[in-house]
This record gives sequence, C-alpha cells and structure tokens, in this order.
Amino acid sequence: MARNVGAQPDESGPLELFYVGGVEPPYYDLRPLLELVHNLDEVHLTLCCRKPEWDEHREYYADIPFGNKVSIVHASSDKIGRYYRDADLVADLRNPEGYLRTALPVKTVEAIGYGVPMILRSGTSAAVFVDREGTGWTVDSLEEAHSLIEDLRNQRSRIQEKRNQVIAAQRRNSWGARARQAADTLRSIRCSNGRDGQKLKQTSGEMRDIRQLH
Repeated sequence: MARNVGAQPDESGPLELFYVGGVEPPYYDLRPLLELVHNLDEVHLTLCCRKPEWDEHREYYADIPFGNKVSIVHASSDKIGRYYRDADLVADLRNPEGYLRTALPVKTVEAIGYGVPMILRSGTSAAVFVDREGTGWTVDSLEEAHSLIEDLRNQRSRIQEKRNQVIAAQRRNSWGARARQAADTLRSIRCSNGRDGQKLKQTSGEMRDIRQLH
C-alpha cells in the first residue's frame, strides 16, 4: 500500500529502495546498485526505466541474481508517483563521472517533491545539493553504502527524521522562495559598490537553480 508523504516508515517488511532513470552504461551503469541489493538482507529495489532501453541492455545485468529482491517496472511520468510513495529511500550509486559532476538531475528534485530521502555517491552535483539541503545521505564508497543501508534498515526512525528534513527543503525550494531569494540578491546589488561581479554571479546561480527546480 502506498504511503502518504511524511508517513511513518513501515518496519514490518524489507527496506524499499527506488531508482528511476536510464540503465545504459557507462553513465547509467546500475551494476553497483544491483550487486549491493543482492548482497543485503531485507532490502528490495524497484527499478523504473524505459522498456526499450531495458530490453536492449538487460543482458548486461543478466549475471546478477535478482530473485525477488529487484522489481523492474516501466512507468510513465504520470504514473510514477506510486513508486515514490512506496519507497523508503531513493538510491543512485552511479560513479561521479561526466555530466553528474556538474548537472543537477531532475530526479533529485523529483524525490524532494515526493518527500523521499536519497542515498547518493559523493562527488556529484546532486550529492552537493543533498548535503546542503539535508535531504539524504552521501557515501564515498559502496562499502559505506552497504553499512549505511543496513543501519537504516535496522533504525528506520532515522529515515523518518530525514523525511522531515526533506519536507522542510520542499518549502525552502519552492519557486516562490527561490525567486524571493534571487530578488533579495538583486536588491543588494543596487545597494552595494565594488562587489557587483560577485553578486551578479551569485544571482545567476540562483536563477539557474530556479530553472532546475522547476
């Protein structure tokens, strides 16, 4: 049964992880995540991707035993909400390479919108965002991810505490809140001398964040 945003985590079953996105290596290499789930007890992963992409690359993952620990689903954007609501955590443990170092994926913002904490690899733009906003955990290695997920599985109150922080981040990162922040920066530019270049750069970053969040 789907949970409401902010609901208490269900401690009676496996810890539910959710990943949504591509599966094509190298940028969307999910072997680390799938192998991690295989080696963890009482953890289940729902992997949502486009069916044609999965059909094309499923052989790449064929040697990893899924059993009943991984569910592959193909849902359009208007039907994806049920999987976010069922999730305890959104997990993306891809290596911090290429565009991940500089771009904030839409799915990072989407997870915040659904009130779900994230686990990410350090070294990405998304990880910096999650650390800054307090909306999840970042790890430096798969071994660290393994230990963290085990701890969260056994102490699910920590997930609820993080969910509360995600809800607070929703309010901070609403379009209105970010627009007001940018407007305040613009006003400060008009009132200052000698720091225009720095302020304009900051404002540019704020407006970019607004576009990414909406």
